Amino acid sequence: MSVGICVLEELYQKAVEIAEAQDLSVDEVFASAFVEQVAAWERLQQRASPGSREKFLAVLDNVPETSNRRILTGGDGGEFSMPARA
Repeated sequence: MSVGICVLEELYQKAVEIAEAQDLSVDEVFASAFVEQVAAWERLQQRASPGSREKFLAVLDNVPETSNRRILTGGDGGEFSMPARA
């Protein structure tokens, strides 16, 4: 089976560079990247499947209430305040 896709020129050029460096075709580079992304998505779904919003909220109920909860965000070190749940 063959499928056509549209990608940004910059992405295509990066795929060409990878293909040349790895002695692959551009199609193989895109196919490999897609397979890896699907596998990552399936792992994420598997890890999330035992969880539920209800379980999350039950755990959150055990967190002591304060006037503000400070939650650190990712790599930039920034933070934001989340008001306590009603």
